Amino acid sequence: MDEPRWHGPYMQGDIPLDPWGSVYQYRNPGMSGRDYDLISYGRDRAPGGSGDDADITR
Repeated sequence: MDEPRWHGPYMQGDIPLDPWGSVYQYRNPGMSGRDYDLISYGRDRAPGGSGDDADITR
C-alpha cells in the first residue's frame, strides 16, 4: 500500500480458528449496513441454532 500511516499487515501468521476449531466465515458486504461480518457458526458448525450452537456475528 502507498499509505504513509499504514504499518501493516497487522496479523502475523495464520488466522486463528473459532473456539470450535472451524474457520471464521467472512461476508462482504455485511448485514445491517455493516462493511463486513465475521461469523462463527458455533458448536454445531451450521447456520442458526441456540446456546453453544448459536451463530456469533461481529
